[in-house]
Amino acid sequence: MHETPASRPSLAYAQPNPASPTKRGDGDDSESKALSLLDLPEELLTRTYALCGATGVGMCSQVCVQLRNLAWSSNTLWQRFATERFIIPEVVESHNWRKVYAFAVAAERAAASPLGAVPLPVAFIACNDHEGEFLSSFPPEDAFNGEGSWATSRFLNENVDAVVHCGYTLVTGFAAATPTPFFSNPLKDLLVFAFLREPHIKATEAFNNGGQDDLSKKIVGNLQRFPQLYEPFPARTEMVAPISFISLPEEHSIQVSTSCKPVICKYISFKLLSSHNTRQQDDANIDVGNLQVHGIPLPEIGEFLEVIE
Repeated sequence: MHETPASRPSLAYAQPNPASPTKRGDGDDSESKALSLLDLPEELLTRTYALCGATGVGMCSQVCVQLRNLAWSSNTLWQRFATERFIIPEVVESHNWRKVYAFAVAAERAAASPLGAVPLPVAFIACNDHEGEFLSSFPPEDAFNGEGSWATSRFLNENVDAVVHCGYTLVTGFAAATPTPFFSNPLKDLLVFAFLREPHIKATEAFNNGGQDDLSKKIVGNLQRFPQLYEPFPARTEMVAPISFISLPEEHSIQVSTSCKPVICKYISFKLLSSHNTRQQDDANIDVGNLQVHGIPLPEIGEFLEVIE
């Protein structure tokens, strides 16, 4: 079938009108040229990437080689992504934050898999139970290796600290258990702290006796008054999780698990704040059935992190 001029679609709308004025001025070809994304300054592109997030950056990097090279080479950009997604409790430097981010994300996905994060083997380092009255029968190591319970010395029923080494790990949660009813002073409240350097045994003493400053007082007070609604304060990045035993079973021990924002660390400090003094003893202590660190080992990440003194 032959088209007639009347049936043929008109292209008049696509034809420029030489008589009509342009917005940029007559004869200005430079201003009428389209601006490419690659014409933007590198600093502005990097800031734009930061707003896109890691997933958006990955999509942009598939557009062209230049955008990929910019995304892959900006160490500051990947440092921002890593520190926003994960807790890194101390000031660190890295020559390759993209690698740090990639390893941590892979571990986070592994933790969320059906097998999930598992209780990690840890090495007990120290505690501030200097008397060690029950070390021969109920040492702190037993609470961490699952071989028994830990009983602090008599009259030591608050502010007990224990530090363990877990190696480079993406920690995603913790668990604690009370001992059997044979023990009269089961654990009541505890706080958990994460570090990249081995902490001094007094590193968390600001939380002793209900807190020594305004922030620590709020943290401890909220845990003890509203344990089920408690959320850690982000300003205290080394403090990553609380655990509280609101009530006690009469005939068996109980375990409480809690998750935390994923944290990259090497050391964990458990602060036992108080115990349930069920028999109102003057010489009460704290009895612990079990303490666990849950997460995924990250041995390869140590090559890319340097803790700043």
